[in-house]
Amino acid sequence: MIPFEEALETVLARSMSPGREEVELSAAVGRVSAEEITSDIAMPPFDRSAVDGFALSGDGRVFRLAEEISAGPGTPPSLAFGNAAPIMTGAPVPEGADRVVMLEDTDVGADGMRVRKPVPRGANVCLRGEDLPAGGRVLAPGDRITPAAAGVCAMAGRTRLTVFRGPSVALVTTGDEVIEPSMVPGPGQVRNANAVLGASVLSSVGFGPVRTLHSADSPDALEAVVKEALGGADLLLAAGGVSMGSRDNVPGVMEKAGFRFLFRKVAQKPGKPLCFAVGDGKAFFGLPGNPVSVMVSLELFVIPYLRKSSGFSRFMNTVYTGVLANDIRCKPGRANILRAVCRRGPDGFLLTIPRSRGSGDLMSAAGADCLVRLPADSTGAARGDTVAFTFMASVPEASLFS
Repeated sequence: MIPFEEALETVLARSMSPGREEVELSAAVGRVSAEEITSDIAMPPFDRSAVDGFALSGDGRVFRLAEEISAGPGTPPSLAFGNAAPIMTGAPVPEGADRVVMLEDTDVGADGMRVRKPVPRGANVCLRGEDLPAGGRVLAPGDRITPAAAGVCAMAGRTRLTVFRGPSVALVTTGDEVIEPSMVPGPGQVRNANAVLGASVLSSVGFGPVRTLHSADSPDALEAVVKEALGGADLLLAAGGVSMGSRDNVPGVMEKAGFRFLFRKVAQKPGKPLCFAVGDGKAFFGLPGNPVSVMVSLELFVIPYLRKSSGFSRFMNTVYTGVLANDIRCKPGRANILRAVCRRGPDGFLLTIPRSRGSGDLMSAAGADCLVRLPADSTGAARGDTVAFTFMASVPEASLFS
């Protein structure tokens, strides 16, 4: 059994080299740029008005009215000194004008236009190249492409982008006792939550679709399913069958398939039986069978591995600090991974740990949005203590800051 930190370091050190592919700009959002993208023009490409109002030539208070300037192609006529031209948001500021006054700060009469208060030079004018000069960088390799970044790429004249291609993923669930969700469990049977849970978590952060398969507990059946899964996947996950029981056949089958295990247990709770192996350009994670252990292992190990293998320059979740809303007691010896509910309070983040923390109690994790990790030598923490935590990758962080 190796420490949590060593296990994570081992996993990330064996990440795959991402492939590359060219995609339409509309399909690039959520992917990672594999090229440096620069703009062929300055942004904005001309001095433009930031508001609806009047372009002014001079710093007086009363101006003669000139012809209106609308947003559209063409260059407006230059503006003579002492004149004001009605102008629309986004329209080019004419030569001779050095400021724009907002419409609501003016009075228009028969004798022209009067400004109600002085307007400083440069007011309400977006200068050419102010956002980005011609040749300026829009994206660097490793940058995640957001909707806004895609919009800037369009403004920079790009219709296709070269992006990194991450590993394809297959998930094998195991167990004679596991049945389809549509079936009614008999004595000793459970419905298969892990297939839906695992595929959903990974798809929600951009690593789908995930192919799911199920195997009975016999070595022959498992071997056939593993062979089928590896035929179309770079990364194989198995949920269940990885511990020390007589029917935990996954490690033996994976070794027979040519995989070499780099660790078989991690000093963490939940998720101690987590294992990791590599072979023939592919990788394998053996996940404990309890659903919460599957969720924790995906969040803390599999998703960072997939991000790094997909070209992300930032592949670890941001670490925050928050204050505990309740006391927590735990046994030392393993890193304790605690699911929590985070709320924004007047003094920062407030973290509530559910009463039930069993690795089979998925209901206690259904409302959780973050993970608190206490070090292996910790015996717990008290209400009011400050602890480190990360939001779950599958939970949009922005929704939690309100």
